[in-house]
Amino acid sequence: MTHPAPPRTVLLTGVTGGLGAEIARQLLDTAAVHVVCLVRAPDTEAARTRVIDRLGLPAALRMTILPGRLDHPRLGLDPTAYDGLAARTELLIHCGAAVNFAASYERLAPHNVDGTLHMIALAQRRHELTGQWPHFGFVSTLATFMAGRSQGLGEIDETTIPTEATAGSLGYARSKVAAERVLREAAGRGLAVSILRPGIITGDSRTARTSGWDLLRDIMGALAELGVAPRISGGAPTEMIDVVAAGTVALLVRAAPPGETRCYHLVRPQPLPAAELFSALTRAGFRLDVIPPDHWQQHVKSNTRPAARQRAVNIELVSHLIGLTSFSAPHMRSEATWSELAALGVRAPALDSAFLDRLVAVL
Repeated sequence: MTHPAPPRTVLLTGVTGGLGAEIARQLLDTAAVHVVCLVRAPDTEAARTRVIDRLGLPAALRMTILPGRLDHPRLGLDPTAYDGLAARTELLIHCGAAVNFAASYERLAPHNVDGTLHMIALAQRRHELTGQWPHFGFVSTLATFMAGRSQGLGEIDETTIPTEATAGSLGYARSKVAAERVLREAAGRGLAVSILRPGIITGDSRTARTSGWDLLRDIMGALAELGVAPRISGGAPTEMIDVVAAGTVALLVRAAPPGETRCYHLVRPQPLPAAELFSALTRAGFRLDVIPPDHWQQHVKSNTRPAARQRAVNIELVSHLIGLTSFSAPHMRSEATWSELAALGVRAPALDSAFLDRLVAVL
């Protein structure tokens, strides 16, 4: 079989989010491709302004920026613009999503599921116009396995297929399961699909900062605010944002065989121990009293300080994924992913005490 050549034109969604922006930077800096960004905005000027605000003017000038809507048929584009985009897009990186851990599946599905279907329709349209399928890269989440232990899964790897049952009650995770399912169906029709599942995405390996929401930093801030930590031995499936982006780009810009679905887990093979998070806070001078997990959860729920209560909304919903409660998610294996990344030259800097100290410094 003759595989298609690596892509020349990439359509990226989610560029105004933290991970999407980092993927855009990696594409511009390391890949010989032209980047087209679909941005939710009423017109081109508003879309360009959003990209400049996130990435800066020099990066924006190197990309084609299109205003559009993931939740609209034809992505909100007129037929001529839609067909032109479909015909020239050889790689789609679908990073755009509504991320809200408190929202129901029904609220998130128009963006996260229907939006994926609209992107699949664009890929189908390219096949109709050119006879060629694009490579479809989809950024999912390891939260799709958050309730895996309740289904008898002590560990999962890149071959494990998530279900509504493994996702549990979290609407965001269930919407990603549904999106993965429709992509597998599209692969059955010939689409080349790569599913990338990050876990907890934390700051840049050099600065510990991220331009978007950093759940790990948010949780550490809540621990510092509360002054208590749970007595646990678990850990967090974690990776730095620049490493996630570099891995995403390396895995997607190469040629992909049509009709296959490949899955990758963009986290360290070993979880980041929760005890190391606590140690970083105490080194920085924060006092942490260690209490049983169930008592800690009650402490979070009863805290009246506004900053801590705001962070607690996120903690209550995802703490079992990162090992902060007596309930734990399956072990998230990623050895197969890192075998491929190593062959592609992607390396992960140490996620060590020095990095965590930098992370605490930017709380």
